[in-house]
Amino acid sequence: MRIGRVKHTIKKATDWLEIIISIIIAIGVIIGLIDFAFFFVEIFQSNMGQTYDVFQAFLGYALLLIVGIELILMILYHSTSAILELVLFVIARKMLIYAETMSDLVLGTLAMAIVFFIMRYLLTERVNDFVARKENHFAGGDHVRDVMTEMGIALPTSQGETLAELIEDIADNTASEIKVGAQFQAGQYYISIISLTPMGQIDQVKITKAA
Repeated sequence: MRIGRVKHTIKKATDWLEIIISIIIAIGVIIGLIDFAFFFVEIFQSNMGQTYDVFQAFLGYALLLIVGIELILMILYHSTSAILELVLFVIARKMLIYAETMSDLVLGTLAMAIVFFIMRYLLTERVNDFVARKENHFAGGDHVRDVMTEMGIALPTSQGETLAELIEDIADNTASEIKVGAQFQAGQYYISIISLTPMGQIDQVKITKAA
């Protein structure tokens, strides 16, 4: 029990550190938007020979800001799809700014195709939120209070902010193993683990009412 509280405290501290880092990055992106606006002036003032280079830098800067935004989403939500989207933008920026030969473009296109393949066929997160919600499927990173509001149910709120944290706390208190197919009782409901991420984190769960 004491170990579970220590783990929960450390998790809370890391969550706050992530939030602080995300805020700092967001501030940097906002400051970057100010410089981004000056590109319009440079595009208008540049001659025909310089326009291509200036516009390329303009697009590269835009993608860099988008990468910063996607990085914030990845830090906050720990979502596999957010990571893959971040990779896509990084590859796109690399192709746009640094690709000089046809082999660079081919390799970049191949890398993007691989990411799209993973997102389409290998990503275990919900592809269709509406269908998944009808089946009471949720992501491990979904907040408990949001799930309660959406389903109109009551779940313990003192054992973690997300469903994954709630399950981990229950598993720690009951000495249960976190694995695919495991079922945990939270109040009047069962939370079943449907899938785990490659890193062993809780990815998808299903909530059902206890008989």
